[in-house]
Amino acid sequence: MKLPWQQMKRQSRQVAAPPLQQYRACPSCGVESDLIECTDALCSLKDFQFFTDQQGLNRADHRIVACAHCGLLYTNPCYTPSGFQQLFAKAGLSYGHTAERIVEQVEWVARHFPQACSLLDVGCGGGDLLKALPQTMQRFGLDVDALVLETAAKNALDVVFEVCDFDGLSDLPQTDVITLFHVLEHLANPAQFLKQLRQLAKKGTQLVVEVPVVERAVVEQDRDIVGFFTIQHLTHFSKVSLENMLAASGWQVTHVEAMSGYNGWRVVADPKTLNTSKVAKDKTSLPAANAYLTVWRDNIASVEQRIATLATAPQIMVWGGGQHTEYLALLTGLFKRDAEFVIVDSDPLKQGQTYHGIPVLAPEQVLEAEWLEGEFPIVISTYGGQESVVEILAAKGVDPLRVMTLYDRTQRY
Repeated sequence: MKLPWQQMKRQSRQVAAPPLQQYRACPSCGVESDLIECTDALCSLKDFQFFTDQQGLNRADHRIVACAHCGLLYTNPCYTPSGFQQLFAKAGLSYGHTAERIVEQVEWVARHFPQACSLLDVGCGGGDLLKALPQTMQRFGLDVDALVLETAAKNALDVVFEVCDFDGLSDLPQTDVITLFHVLEHLANPAQFLKQLRQLAKKGTQLVVEVPVVERAVVEQDRDIVGFFTIQHLTHFSKVSLENMLAASGWQVTHVEAMSGYNGWRVVADPKTLNTSKVAKDKTSLPAANAYLTVWRDNIASVEQRIATLATAPQIMVWGGGQHTEYLALLTGLFKRDAEFVIVDSDPLKQGQTYHGIPVLAPEQVLEAEWLEGEFPIVISTYGGQESVVEILAAKGVDPLRVMTLYDRTQRY
């Protein structure tokens, strides 16, 4: 049996109905014009395909702008609610956090809040954090994904889970603490959501928010070519723009903390009177973004240098079929050569599908000895999972000289 090698063939893009994207006013100050478009080519990715092929109907443009009024960096146009569902329908296992993050969050909560407090985790996903917190706490979880919550509820009978609409929150469990760990940057209307939380929260509720910030992207110098301006983030905060948005939404920051080992800026805020006065413009975002883009260009050049050594390879196995592979396709020369490819991915949602005409196989299929024999190179196209793939291939006796890693070090949320 032979591997089903294929050359990349990008489909023609089709117009989706209803539209996948729409333009919006600044999600912080509400100004509808006076945008400063980031001119760097990396901030304007055209025709980005979201995961496996879908007859050209899962393609969108990615454009970053800065509000000339308040300085916030954000994606415009952004996804419509139906567009978001369609574009990320095949995301599957492409996103997630490490178990180490849950351990750290549990320890952090224990240091900052009483063991008998009540806590609401917004954007709780499968409820990993809530399940790990002490049973002395009253624990609640909100998320938009009903199927995920159904599974979470079966695995944590002492946690209350509810499905919610982040764009129209109408009710809220009255808790002492509300946590939003890497949620706010994914919302189309983050300021509106913060205002809803403020209106529905009880007196004295403390809000915990963690987001990646552009200044930390420079400090951490994350080597991932997906980068800080990733497609799934709709708002790109700085330390100042986050605090400005919280203040304008009725929250006063009382504690700030930089997370170690990844880009996380964690703040604690108390409810306050809604700030209706003009907030000072954030003058830090654009300079920090420009500094980060210099790092990002270097990251891409480094990956391109490694890929260039494959110039004469007639066949290449790419291990990973998530968004990282689309960034490779758009920003490097990996697929822009006269070569055939096959893709391997551990996500059942992608297996058996195609990516720009290239078959996507399950790891257990290609781990058969006869399929791993040969001289074709294996390019690992996953950032957070790079080391685990190296270990899998080493355990199968694959010559390490055939395995190409794109990063000397990795880190992930």
